[in-house]
Amino acid sequence: MSENRPPLHKWFHNALIWFFLWVFAALAVVSGVRDILAATENGMDLLILFILLDALLMILGVFLVKVRFDLAAFRKKAPAELRAACFAAAAIVAGKCLLLNAVAEEVGTGDWFPAVIFALWGVTLYNYYHQRAYLFTE
Repeated sequence: MSENRPPLHKWFHNALIWFFLWVFAALAVVSGVRDILAATENGMDLLILFILLDALLMILGVFLVKVRFDLAAFRKKAPAELRAACFAAAAIVAGKCLLLNAVAEEVGTGDWFPAVIFALWGVTLYNYYHQRAYLFTE
């Protein structure tokens, strides 16, 4: 920090690694399991695609735990992993919305709001960690 950088507060980073990433990981795994059980119980059309997307959601939850530890260790690749996780979550939610629209044969059946939120969250996190790139050295 010999470049006379202004001090940047890390309270958001600390909240992210100590609380939010744990919660997001748990929610991803729990909602993936819940949706798989609901889809198999209801005998939905395109069942294999729903199960695949929910399995990807559970894998994303496990990946978020890895990202959390990388962020806590200030590894150089951690911000890119976090951004990729946000965009992967947006893609999974958008895929589930498309499948719900195909099964219900009605436009607007799936809720697109979470997909948009995850994408915006990824852009916001990119900007936040881009300003703090000098902290990630390993």
